[in-house]
Amino acid sequence: MRIQIEDWNFIEPRHEGCIVAAELTLDNACEALIEIYPMIYANVGGEVIPEIVVLGELPGEAPDAGDHVKRWVARPPDESCEWSKVELGETFIRQVNEKIDEIFSHVE
Repeated sequence: MRIQIEDWNFIEPRHEGCIVAAELTLDNACEALIEIYPMIYANVGGEVIPEIVVLGELPGEAPDAGDHVKRWVARPPDESCEWSKVELGETFIRQVNEKIDEIFSHVE
């Protein structure tokens, strides 16, 4: 079962290394947090895509809790990491890419 994003709000990243973050409202009535990191684990290979982590996607999980469950949409650090069921829509991906482009345009 895939979980759809109904709405999102980009926020200031809260964790070190995170370049883009957003609060999500999911179609399973959960509030989640998505964090996007640059390629931390470049040794994974494949496409050059960022690491994308979702926190709090299932009922009973709180994205701000100290013991939050992380699930990866892209680039998990190893095989033991759990995959997310959240599906990223085209509009959300486009807006994330625009934010990443904006961040790196200031760096160059």
